[in-house]
Amino acid sequence: MSAALLYPFILLAGALQALGNSMNAQLRGQLVNPFLAASVSFLPIGFVFATLFLVMPTPLPGLDTLAGMPWYAPLGGLAGAVAVFGGLSFVDKVGAGPFNGLTLTANT
Repeated sequence: MSAALLYPFILLAGALQALGNSMNAQLRGQLVNPFLAASVSFLPIGFVFATLFLVMPTPLPGLDTLAGMPWYAPLGGLAGAVAVFGGLSFVDKVGAGPFNGLTLTANT
């Protein structure tokens, strides 16, 4: 991706993340159970990435690449899930602005 598209994409992703926290808080409010809301929130993500993988399955890693991968590498999604669960649980308690401000501050 060229730099001309890269930075606008990053800005769009950041804006969507801020909106996503509020949407997830609304989801949790309607579904009551934060674990159910988190599961429902991840369903479309799983569908999109599974579909993209089926449409564009290459490149795939070799066994040597997998063997050299750090043990913690696959846990990045879990780190993201903690952030999503935080949004589900706390945005409506502290507000979207403070929640996103604290999240961005913690990212730096």
